Amino acid sequence: MAIASTLTTDDHVALVLHVTKHHAPLRKQTARLRLMSVGTVVIGLVVLIGLFQENWIGGVIFATIVGTIWWFVFPLLQRRTTAGQLRRLARERGGLGAEGPVRLSVDESGIREERTGTTTVVGWEAVERIDETDDYAFVFSSPLEAMILPRRAEGAPALLATIQARVKAAGS
Repeated sequence: MAIASTLTTDDHVALVLHVTKHHAPLRKQTARLRLMSVGTVVIGLVVLIGLFQENWIGGVIFATIVGTIWWFVFPLLQRRTTAGQLRRLARERGGLGAEGPVRLSVDESGIREERTGTTTVVGWEAVERIDETDDYAFVFSSPLEAMILPRRAEGAPALLATIQARVKAAGS
């Protein structure tokens, strides 16, 4: 069983964003950044308003309101900023990964990914996990490396079901 698709910069951006959201060390780093940014905003506003307007209580109240808003807005801004930086990096450096035609196939030994000039084979026992989103299935062979299975590809649901069954049978 096999499918053919075309990978784009957006596919690679989706993988990196997925990894940053679900990989524990990166989640912890993002949480620390979020907490530090809220703390900086709150402390900065309290000090500025307290010193310049001599209204420490008003500064605390205003800073708390702004800090709360920032706490909820930060994840959206961080995700959009990261996606923009990844797209810019892809333009400047020629991509985040191989783009263009890709063929994914499965056999008894594992999953084969064929791109122009490159073939990668991951044995069933080497599949760490399969993460699914609305648009993709990512077949991970390490915490940060995955084959991208775009759901838009014809035959993707059947191939994904086969991959899941083979991984389960291999005991991964």
